[in-house]
Amino acid sequence: MPFLRPFPRVKISIEDVSVPTEPLGKLLVSEEEIHDFQGKKKSFQTLLAHPKAKDDVLQQPIGILTDYFTAIFQLQNRPYNEDARIQLDRSLKRMALLEDLLIRVIVSNESVEHIVAERKERDVE
Repeated sequence: MPFLRPFPRVKISIEDVSVPTEPLGKLLVSEEEIHDFQGKKKSFQTLLAHPKAKDDVLQQPIGILTDYFTAIFQLQNRPYNEDARIQLDRSLKRMALLEDLLIRVIVSNESVEHIVAERKERDVE
């Protein structure tokens, strides 16, 4: 009795298998953005080496910004999703505010209170 195959035999040429039929999808975080974040993280680490970065009042924003960097690098291979991108864009705006705060306090020697008051005043207008 001959062996019966459960599925019909199909011939597939090597060319059909070796070339992907669909291009890889768009990623949530682009390669250019990852490259930019790598540079920002290096600058952030340099900023943390400054003695003023040890100030207790800066530990919370430093911790939050560190968490944002970690999260972004974990998202680098995730497929694009509109809702996730909206959340990521919001996070990027928060990161920019934290970066600005840390640079102004550590490098320009401004006070956190002054920066926060300035932002509140700007938000009211």
